[in-house]
Amino acid sequence: VLFGIVAGYTSSRLYKTVPFGTLCALLFLWLFISIPLTFIGSYFGFRAKRIQTPVRTNQIPRQVPEQTLYTKPLPGMLMGGILPFG
Repeated sequence: VLFGIVAGYTSSRLYKTVPFGTLCALLFLWLFISIPLTFIGSYFGFRAKRIQTPVRTNQIPRQVPEQTLYTKPLPGMLMGGILPFG
């Protein structure tokens, strides 16, 4: 990500549209806030106790119903791309 920011900044004349201070601020936020919070969250997540289910599940297997058209993968991908960007 850092290499992409630097390459885009120098090659496509991004420095004319985005101030250098803004890019430094974004880099600071990414390096000193986002990355440490990711590691802290994973540390506490792996240390947490396993979640115990409050009820027992039924051991009788049931038939899974057929998927509707809009829950299948291809229509879902099309709707996910066309609706916001179409």
